Amino acid sequence: MERRCLFLHPKDDDFEDPDFVQHILKGDGKQALHTKFGRSIYDSIQRIAEVIQQQVRPEYGRKDPTVYTGTAGIAYFFYRLGTSSILEPRERLDFLRVAKEYIDSAVECIEQRGRRLGNSLVLGTAGVYLVACLIYDAIPDKRREYFSKFYNLYVSLADSWLQNESEDEFLYGKAGFLTGFLYFHGHNEDWKTYARRIVMKLIENGRNTAKNSSWSGQCPLLYRWHHKFYLGAAHGTAGILHTLLLVASRMNGASSLPDEQVKQTLEFMHQLKCPDTNNYFSSLDSKRSELVQWCHGAPGFIYLFCKAAEYYSNAAYLNYALEASEPVWKYGWLRKGPGLCHGISGNAYCFLRLFRCLRQFPDVATEHEKRSIVRAAQMGAFLVRLSTNSIPCVDDAELGMRVPDRPFSLYEGISGTGCFLLDLLNPLQSRFPLFDEI
Repeated sequence: MERRCLFLHPKDDDFEDPDFVQHILKGDGKQALHTKFGRSIYDSIQRIAEVIQQQVRPEYGRKDPTVYTGTAGIAYFFYRLGTSSILEPRERLDFLRVAKEYIDSAVECIEQRGRRLGNSLVLGTAGVYLVACLIYDAIPDKRREYFSKFYNLYVSLADSWLQNESEDEFLYGKAGFLTGFLYFHGHNEDWKTYARRIVMKLIENGRNTAKNSSWSGQCPLLYRWHHKFYLGAAHGTAGILHTLLLVASRMNGASSLPDEQVKQTLEFMHQLKCPDTNNYFSSLDSKRSELVQWCHGAPGFIYLFCKAAEYYSNAAYLNYALEASEPVWKYGWLRKGPGLCHGISGNAYCFLRLFRCLRQFPDVATEHEKRSIVRAAQMGAFLVRLSTNSIPCVDDAELGMRVPDRPFSLYEGISGTGCFLLDLLNPLQSRFPLFDEI
């Protein structure tokens, strides 16, 4: 595991700017912005936004319009800046204008240039339509007409996910598409009809897959992807269960979630942790637990257990999440780069998620609340220090940091880093982009 990370975690849980930590714990992000570290976060975000605009023109959407590595993901980053309560109104309007330029290019690629993609949220047309909905909903004079257009386009893809051959997992499949529906809550309730059908399809598939597996007597819900029983957030059971719990929370239980089967699966999953490290294997077939990143390993389980703790009002699941956070802290400073999927920002987001969950369990929070913020800030400070290079957070050969294939993108590159740094200023409203809906 050590060979995949830059260094072991800092020796203590103190932070160089205690004023920043205190303001964040009080929920005062605007005051935190005026601390020494807060100003460095702001400068880094501005630098990231500047470099992205210099290096990736909106026209790049002709090559890759997706959320994962393309212009829809970059548009999402600027949308997050454009709707942040931390930034000034004039700044927000400028960032929304930039977001519109990028998403318009992605939409044009799909609609006019015949770009053929799948229907997934992260790597397909669904994600482009969802980000377009979010951006146009934030632009007052464009809201009604364009939001309806892209909402209808998104919903029109729902039937394709009810086909037997469609994937179940988050990155390419039903779980990702289902998560996207949650962003329409409060706008239109029609999506709930489609969501219920996809939920039932996911439950049916999980039951059938578990029944026909070697673990049929131990776990009632399991999922396969590419003939493997993956476990993590991107391709596995943890990501799918996380989505089901999110949907059930938003639909007030109307999604017909089989609670006892979910709880049995949660316990089965918890038993799979590596006893030496508390990390999780990438699949049931794997004997190695060296991957500590959002897509595979402990980070995805933190999201699952936090949501389960909230949904079932059970602090035992929060304790499972806290266990899983230890390998993330120790081994999560990845050489793979700054991104969300398999980089430092994705791992750092785990501590913001823990902080949100801890706020709902005051009996547990006393010991761990400050620690979660300090650890997120430590990882954020590391990313900020890398932001002085010509390619922020990427170009540091001395440390052995690898340059991602798409260094400016949302899930692999510095657009995701920018989202994390922004959320570090307001952890109670933080959300892992298009995965963790709150």
